[in-house]
Formats: sequence, structure tokens, C-alpha cells
Amino acid sequence: MCALPLSPSDVDGTLRVSIPLESSLRPLLGGKVVVPCYFQDNTVNDPGAPTVAPLSHRIKWTHVVKNKVSTILVASEGKVQVETDYLDRVTLVNYPLVPTDATMELTELRSRDSGTYRCEVMHGIEDNYDSVDIQVQGETWRRRSLGNQVGWHLKGYIYTCSTFGVLFNNI
Repeated sequence: MCALPLSPSDVDGTLRVSIPLESSLRPLLGGKVVVPCYFQDNTVNDPGAPTVAPLSHRIKWTHVVKNKVSTILVASEGKVQVETDYLDRVTLVNYPLVPTDATMELTELRSRDSGTYRCEVMHGIEDNYDSVDIQVQGETWRRRSLGNQVGWHLKGYIYTCSTFGVLFNNI
């Protein structure tokens, strides 16, 4: 199990969540990113209290852009439900094999995937989260109508195709 770094606000908490990164992530457009997230539940300190079932925690990943929160996935009891926009692009890397590891992998990155990612864990009335900023790097193809021509711009090059031939300009 991973040791979780503690902040002063976590000392009194019984459920701790950590994304152990020192800075934001800057993956490449079209690539993938792995965001580590681990949690530790200290809600049961009494030796006579019932134990917490390993898969009883609810894990929720969200994407936040300009105060708009979108759910990416929710996992509980060993099952993972992924929202439509993220189908075939997101997985929990080690869940449910490692119940306290909520590490998420996001593939086929798009420019709109930039934003804040929040890993939230809930158990009963206890909940906590950690977050990280992700800025997807790279340029997208831009298409513009030019009469009978179509133009694309990528990294300073303009490719113009027309019905009369191809013109290549390096600017």
C-alpha cells in the first residue's frame, strides 16, 4: 500500500485521499495520461468495531472546467460505470484488484480534456478528495473553407488542397 503524504488539514480526517504529484500534468494531444490517486480509511480505530469491506468505498472522478463539473466515472463494489464522453478512453488502472488505488488512465487526449481532475472517495458520511490540473499540449487541425479549397493549419505549415493541384507553403 502507498504511504499518503499528509497536509495539516488531513491530520484529523479519517478518510484521506492523495494524488501524489508535485505539479500539474502536461500530456500531449492524442496521447495518454495516468493520474495516481490513493486513499486510506482510518474510520475504524476500535479493535472491537466491525471491519470495513475492501470494496465498500465509492470512487468518483470528475473533470472541472470554469466551475462546470462533469462526472467521468463512478466505481463501487468492484464495478466501474463510465460516462458516455469517456467510454473506451478511461480506466481505473488497478481497481478492483487494489481497492485503495483509484489511479485513472485517460487515453486519446483531446484539447477539451484540459482542466482540473478530482478524485473523490466516499464511505458512509465520510468523504474526501484531491485534485490535479491537466493541460493538454499540442495543436489541433483547423479546417477552413476557401471556396473550392480546403486549408489545414498545423505547427506553422499550411496545406492547401484544391481541385487543380496541391500547394505547400512553409510559413
